[in-house]
Amino acid sequence: MVPVDGSPPGYCLVIDFSEGGVRINSNGLKIPDEFMLRFSGYGPQKDGKYQVVWRNDPFVGAKLVGGPSPTV
Repeated sequence: MVPVDGSPPGYCLVIDFSEGGVRINSNGLKIPDEFMLRFSGYGPQKDGKYQVVWRNDPFVGAKLVGGPSPTV
């Protein structure tokens, strides 16, 4: 996860993803309202810019709002 404001990247756990969004366990990481998400490994790629739509600590739901993220 890379905050849009230029803060350092951090790692989070994606619990679930769909065509339009993701559910994240923040594991204590402060998730900003907008961020870039880059997936590692194999499987469907959902890299891109996300916007938080709900929070229920430690979980965050976010929708995909932009294309692929830059390499970090």
